[in-house]
Amino acid sequence: ISNMVSCSARAVEGITTSGLILYLLNYVVQPDDEQLCAQALGVLKQTKSSSGLDTRFIDSTKLFLPLYLITLFDKPANFLHVYNSNVSSPNLIWNDICRSAVKQHINGALSTFQSNSSKEWNSSSVSGIDFSSLNQQILIGGVYIDLYLQIPQTRLHNPSLFIESCFEKFNSSSDGNIQGKLLCCLSNLLTYHSPWAHYIGKIITPQSLQTLLSFFSNTTIEQESKAALLKVIAILSHVPSCRKKFHQTSILSQLLSSIETYPVFEELVMRCCYLLVKKETAFIKQILDCDGLPIILKVRDKNEKASKFAHALIKSMIVDRKYDSQVRQQLAGRENLLQDKSKLPQPEWVQVGKLTPAIQSVYIEPVEAGARAQQLASLQRSSTAVQLQVPSSTTNIPTTTNTPAQIAPLTRATTQPQINTNLGGNVSTPPQTRIIQEEPISLTKQTPIPPSKPEELRPPEALAPVPISDAGPPPPPPAVMAPPPPLSSTIPKNISSGGRGALLDSIVKGTTLKKAKIPTEEEKRAQRIADPARPAGDNLMDALAGALAARRTAMVTNLAANPFADDKDDDEEDDEWD
Repeated sequence: ISNMVSCSARAVEGITTSGLILYLLNYVVQPDDEQLCAQALGVLKQTKSSSGLDTRFIDSTKLFLPLYLITLFDKPANFLHVYNSNVSSPNLIWNDICRSAVKQHINGALSTFQSNSSKEWNSSSVSGIDFSSLNQQILIGGVYIDLYLQIPQTRLHNPSLFIESCFEKFNSSSDGNIQGKLLCCLSNLLTYHSPWAHYIGKIITPQSLQTLLSFFSNTTIEQESKAALLKVIAILSHVPSCRKKFHQTSILSQLLSSIETYPVFEELVMRCCYLLVKKETAFIKQILDCDGLPIILKVRDKNEKASKFAHALIKSMIVDRKYDSQVRQQLAGRENLLQDKSKLPQPEWVQVGKLTPAIQSVYIEPVEAGARAQQLASLQRSSTAVQLQVPSSTTNIPTTTNTPAQIAPLTRATTQPQINTNLGGNVSTPPQTRIIQEEPISLTKQTPIPPSKPEELRPPEALAPVPISDAGPPPPPPAVMAPPPPLSSTIPKNISSGGRGALLDSIVKGTTLKKAKIPTEEEKRAQRIADPARPAGDNLMDALAGALAARRTAMVTNLAANPFADDKDDDEEDDEWD
C-alpha cells in the first residue's frame, strides 16, 4: 500500500474513500502489535506527504486526532513519543482522557463501517471529536486561548489558521468575553512575532478591519482588551498593505473617539494618527471630516507625553497644499503653533520583520523522543515481504526445483565443437575440449616475435620441408660454410669514391688537386662558330645562345648577299616568317 501511495494519486484517494484509513488509525492507536503499528504509521506518513493539495486525508484524520498530532505523522518517532505522553501547551492538550476518547471513536467508526458492508466510506457520516469540551478549554484555530494568555511568548503551531479563525469569530460571535480574549491573543502574536502583520494585510478585507475597529465602541469588551486592540492597530499601521486597506475604513474617527472614553490611550492614538498622516496624506481628510482637529489641540495642551506627537501631526497636516486652507481655518487664533521650528519625531517606532516562508511553515515544538519511541518508529522501515514456506513431508515428492549449481568460469576452447549428425545411431560422447592453461604473466618486457613471411616471399628451399624418416639414424646436419676472411686493411681506398670525408683526409695528407682549365669567352665563341650544330654544353641557356648566334649569322649573310631584295620576292615561307 505504501508503494502504491507513493506512485499514484488515486491510491491516496482510495485510502480515504475505501475506509482503509480507519484500519490504519486503529492499528496506530492499538498497542497490541508494535510491528503493525509502525507499519501503519509509515503508510499514513506516505499518504500525507503524497496528498498534496487534496485535503480529504487531513479532513478525515482530524475527525479523530488533533491537527498537531497529524502533522507529526512526518516524524513517526516524535508522534509515538507525544502520543504516549501527557502534554499541556497552547498548541496541544493530550492526556489519558484524550487517548481513551480517540480509541473509542475510531473503534466505533470502524465497527459501523464494517456492519454496513459498504465498499466506500463517507467521512461526513462521522462527527469529529470536540477536544475543546473534552479538555474544558476554549479552542480556536488550534490554539487553547487561556493557556496562550498565560504563556504569551509561545510560538503557535499554525498562526495563519489562528488569524483566519480569529477574524471569523469576530464576524460571527457576539460574546464580548471571547472577543476580548481573542484581541489579547492577537496582540500577543503580533508583539512577539510581528511578521504576521503582513499576513493580516494580505488576506484580511477592509470590512473585517472595520469590524475590528468597531470594538472600540463595544461596551461589553473590557478596557484591557481595547488596549490590546489599540496595540494591534498600531502594529498594523506600520505595514503598507494594511494602510491601504485602512483608507476604506474610519480608523482615525474610531481612534480619536476612543480618547474621550479612555484618556490613557492619548499618547498611542496620537502616534498612530501621526504615522498614518505622515505616510499617507489622504488620511487628513478623515480628520477634517470627523472634526478631529479640536481633539488633537486638546491633547497637545494637557498631555505632556502626547503633545509632541500632536504637534507633529498638526504640522504634517499643514504641509499638504490640498488641505492647507481647511486646516488653517480650523486653527484660527492658534497660528503661532506653526511658527515652532522644533524637529519632528520619527513616525515609526515598531520594527516589523519580513514574513518569510520559514516563518509561515507549521511549527513543531522540539522534543526528544525516547529510545522506545525511536525503536518502534524504526520498525516501519523494515521489510514487509511475506516469506512463503512449503511444509516438508515424509514422502518423497518429485520436484522440479534443483539446488542451484556453481557456475564455472568461462574458458577459451582451442577447437570448435563438432556436431553429431548421426541421429539414428548411438549417441557419441561429446568432443572433449582442450583447455589452454594460461602462463604466468611476466613483468619483464619481452621482445615481440615478428609474424612469419607469406609463402610467395619465402626462399625456395624453405617452401619444401625436408622429409624426416622414422627408420635409421637421423641425417647429419648440413656443413656450415666458414665465414669469409676479413678484407685486408692494406687495400688502398679510392679517394673519388670515398665521399667527402675521404677527400678531406687526402687534402690533410698533402695530396694536390688537379686543376681544370676553364675556357675563355673567345675560345667558347670560336668553338661555337666552328661547330654550330653542336650543343653548347649541358646548360640550356648556352644551347639557346648558340642557336640565336647561328640565326643571327645567317641573317647577316643573306643581307650581305642581296641587300636590295624586296619582301615580295620572297617565297611564301619567308613572308610568313617574322
